[in-house]
Parts: sequence; C-alpha cells; structure tokens
Amino acid sequence: MLNKAHIHVPKTSSPMMCHPCLAGKVSKLPFPQHHHKFTSPFATIHTDLWGPAPCISVDRYRYYTIFVDECTCYC
Repeated sequence: MLNKAHIHVPKTSSPMMCHPCLAGKVSKLPFPQHHHKFTSPFATIHTDLWGPAPCISVDRYRYYTIFVDECTCYC
C-alpha cells in the first residue's frame, strides 16, 4: 500500500523503535516479598492520593485519599 502511494520505507532487519517504546516493553522483576508482619495497629500506615477526578462528586470533591493500616488492613 505504501509503495502504491510512492512512500519509501527502508527495509531493515530490525524494526525502528524509539527509546521510550523499548523501555515500555522491558519486563521488570516483581517487588521483593517482605516477611515482617506488624502486630500493632497504626504501626505503619500506607496512603494514596488520587485526582483530579474527571467528574466532580455530589459534594464537589475532585481529589480522594485512602489510608490503609498495615496490621489490620483497615481502610
């Protein structure tokens, strides 16, 4: 189809890809498993912030945060 449109495409043995394309295809090793179990609540808290949301909530919120306790997994 490209030949019919007179568009020259070089014939190479390896496909041409940019660095970000190649980096996105590289597989990574999984995160190491930690074996430390916390025994007291609130010893370690994980948090995540998300937003801005594409739609505003009923209460006009656009950002959301979550807190997770490592010991109890309570959110």
